[in-house]
Amino acid sequence: MAEAMAVVQLVNEAAKQVRSITRNLDCAEGIADLRTGLHKLATKVGQNCQVTITLNTNGTSLPMNTRVAVQLYRIAQEAVRNAVEHGKARAIEINLANEHDQTLLTVRDDGAGFDEQKIYEGMGLRIMHYRAHCIGGSVDIHSRPGHTTVTCRVPQTARVSAEEDVVARERILVSSC
Repeated sequence: MAEAMAVVQLVNEAAKQVRSITRNLDCAEGIADLRTGLHKLATKVGQNCQVTITLNTNGTSLPMNTRVAVQLYRIAQEAVRNAVEHGKARAIEINLANEHDQTLLTVRDDGAGFDEQKIYEGMGLRIMHYRAHCIGGSVDIHSRPGHTTVTCRVPQTARVSAEEDVVARERILVSSC
């Protein structure tokens, strides 16, 4: 009987984790616009992690391909997560702006920083670069003690690459099983 209860407990815990992951995916996939998604991210992380997060956006509203917005959201999400988890940041600033023919996303923090020579050791940093590449953009990361800045530049004419389209379709197929 004790073994059966332990199995039930493990299954319930696994179900909770799946629901949590699904909610996190929905948060990005279901964003009406990037500014709204970033606002929700800043609010949630600020409340849950006792971090001061400032979100600045310029006044113009930019129509954006939803998949491009999702990739930018995920880049911001990873930069914020790294700042909190690894950098132990107390203050984070997210800036979203339209400059000339580019969308510019910048995440700055006051965390511990890291050695830029070891920048590609973590999966999160590599994935940020990959996500930017998939939408025709680039990511620059600069860090020193007390300051890290992640900057993503994407042309406003960005489209999702064919490779990203395949990944998105595979995700839909897997999630429908």
